[in-house]
Amino acid sequence: VAVLKFYGEAVEVEEDIEDVTNVAYKKPNITARYADGSSMSAVNTQRPLTMAVDGIKTTSDNYADMGSDSDVAGTTSAYFQVDLDDVYSISEVAIYRYWKDGRTYGNSVIAISKTEDFKDAYVVYNTDVNNIHGFGIGSDEAYQETSAGKSWSFDEVQGRYVRVYMSG
Repeated sequence: VAVLKFYGEAVEVEEDIEDVTNVAYKKPNITARYADGSSMSAVNTQRPLTMAVDGIKTTSDNYADMGSDSDVAGTTSAYFQVDLDDVYSISEVAIYRYWKDGRTYGNSVIAISKTEDFKDAYVVYNTDVNNIHGFGIGSDEAYQETSAGKSWSFDEVQGRYVRVYMSG
């Protein structure tokens, strides 16, 4: 059983669960793209994508910067992807997005897939009320970011790739 955390920290194993591992911790194959497949240019070299899985989540100044905030209308789908290098059984996803100002990220989707084309995607979380990302109209509620992050538990799914979609 694997637990995926974008900011890796030691995962405490509950007594009834064995072999729980943070499978995203320090994974090197991280990409950011627009949903049409085009690459995003690095906008902040001081915040490389590897910061998203480096295990440091105790400061609001340690976050990966995946792109530009120029899409203020929130109509362009973009994602951050972690390649786990193998297929794992995943039962939890935890993320820590920029939280210092208590912002709320709208039109977000978190999805897991065994294939990089995401045709077999399992959607963990969906607040995309305009279906910008193509996973259907989201019914999950947006939440205010805090230093505690946010996690979702679910029945085990098989996956190698994890994406966090955002727009705006």
